[in-house]
Amino acid sequence: MSGTFFGFNTALKSLFAQQKAMNTTSHNIANASTPGYTRQQAVMAADFAFPVPSMNRPGGAGQVGTGVNVVEMRRIRDQFLDKQIRQELASLGYWEQMAETLKLAETTFIEPSDSGLSTLFNEFWVTWQELSKNAENVAIRTSLVETSVSLAEALNHAHSQLTTIVNDLKYVADIKADQVNTIAQQIDDLNKQIATIQLAGDAPNDLKDKRDLLLDELAKLVDFEIEETTVERPVGYKKDEDGNTEVVIGKVPDGQIKIYLGKGKNPDNLLVDVNQTDVQGNSINVRQIDFIDGVPPTFGWADGNDMDINNGQLVGIIAAISHVEDYITDLDNLAISLARSINELHRTGTDLYDENKGINFFAFRPGQFGASGIYVNDVIVDDINLIAASFGDDGSGDHNGSIALQISQLRPAIDRQYDQLVSRIGVKTNEAARRTDGQDVLIGQLEGRKESMSGVSLDEEMAMMLQFQRIYQASATMITTLDEMIQTILAMKR
Repeated sequence: MSGTFFGFNTALKSLFAQQKAMNTTSHNIANASTPGYTRQQAVMAADFAFPVPSMNRPGGAGQVGTGVNVVEMRRIRDQFLDKQIRQELASLGYWEQMAETLKLAETTFIEPSDSGLSTLFNEFWVTWQELSKNAENVAIRTSLVETSVSLAEALNHAHSQLTTIVNDLKYVADIKADQVNTIAQQIDDLNKQIATIQLAGDAPNDLKDKRDLLLDELAKLVDFEIEETTVERPVGYKKDEDGNTEVVIGKVPDGQIKIYLGKGKNPDNLLVDVNQTDVQGNSINVRQIDFIDGVPPTFGWADGNDMDINNGQLVGIIAAISHVEDYITDLDNLAISLARSINELHRTGTDLYDENKGINFFAFRPGQFGASGIYVNDVIVDDINLIAASFGDDGSGDHNGSIALQISQLRPAIDRQYDQLVSRIGVKTNEAARRTDGQDVLIGQLEGRKESMSGVSLDEEMAMMLQFQRIYQASATMITTLDEMIQTILAMKR
C-alpha cells in the first residue's frame, strides 16, 4: 500500500512539473517577437529519494525515488556575450555620433559641387586675373566686388553653420546626461523589485529582461562595468545572490562610482558621495556637460568631479565637438590668411583716381577676427574705383593691373589651405562612416549568436510542448492505474 502511495505521489509531482514546463513553453511562444525577451527553461531535477522500510532489513538511503521537481526557471543567456555586445554598442554609439556630426560638417562645405566654397574661390581668383588684364574695366570691377562679397558671406555662413553644430551638440550632451540619469533610476527601480521577488524564492526573469534592455541602452551612451554577486545553488546552477546588478561608470580619485541597485543605504539618494570608497545605495547623477572657454568639455558627477569615461555617445559628443571646433579654427585661419595676404598687396596699389590710399580690401567686424567677421571693405563696395589693381611709385600708376596679377597669384597657397581643410573633414567623415558600418556588422554577428541562444524558436518550442504533453498524459495514466490498483486492494479487504 505504501508503495502505491509513493507511486501516486511521484506521478502527481510529475503532473505539476510538466504543467510548469508547459506554462514556460507557452510563455516563450507568446513572447517570440517581444524585443529583449530571453527564452526561459523549466529546469527539472529528481526529488529526494526515501528509504524503503521493511520487516527483514533496515531502510536504506535513496531506495525509492519520489519524482521530479522544477528547481529553477532559467533564462537561457550568456553573460560573456552580453558583455561583448555592450562593449561594441559603446563603440557603435561613439562612431555613430562622430559620423552623424562630421557628415553635417562636411555638408557645410558642399564639396565637390557647383555651389560650394571652392566654386566661389575659383570665380574670385579668375576675376582678379581678368582685372589684371584690364584694370579700368567697370564690369570686371563690379563683378569682383560682387564675387568677393559672396565669398565673404559664404565664409560667414560656413562659420555660422559649424558653430550651430557645436551648440547643438552641447544641447544633445545635456539630453544624453539626462538619459543616463533616467536609465540609472529605472534600473534602480527594477532591481528593487527583482531583489524582493528573488529573495522570496521566485524567478523574476521578465524583470531581468527589462533590466538587460536598459543596460543595452545605457551601453550605447557610456561604457561601464557590471559586478554581480553570485552564489552556488542546488544542482550546480548559479544565480544572483539577491538579484542586484552593480553598474560601475567611471572612476574618481577617492574610489569608484557605482549604481548599487536596490540595496544598501539611502537607496533613494540620487547624489553620489565621492568621498566614500563604498557608496552602496547611491544611484548616479551625471552633471550636465560643462563648457568653459579654454577648458576641454567633460562630463562630471553631481559634486563637480569629472567622469572618467572612454566610450559611448557621451565620449563621441566630446570628440565631435573637438573636431568641429578644430574645423572652425582652420576656417578662421583660412579667412585670416586670405584677408591678410590680399590686404598687404592691395595697400601698395593705386586706384582709378591714381591715388594710393593704403586701404584694405577685406576687413573684420569688431570681436570677430576670423571667418565669422570677414567682409569686403565698405568703401570699396560703395566705390569700385577704389580697388587698387595697379602699381605706381608716385601714385600716378598707368593702371597696368600688376597688383591684381600678384593677388591672383596668391591662389595656390589659399587653395591649398582650403583643400587641406576639406580633405581633413572628408577623411575623418569617411573613417567614421566606415567604423560605424564595421560596428554594425560586428554587432549584427554578436546579436545573431545571442539570438541563436536566447531567442525563441517556435519549432523547438512546439517539439518541447509535445514532449511535455506526452509525459503529462503518461503521468495521468499512471495516476489512473494506481487508482485502479487501490480500488482492487480495497475490494479484496471487503
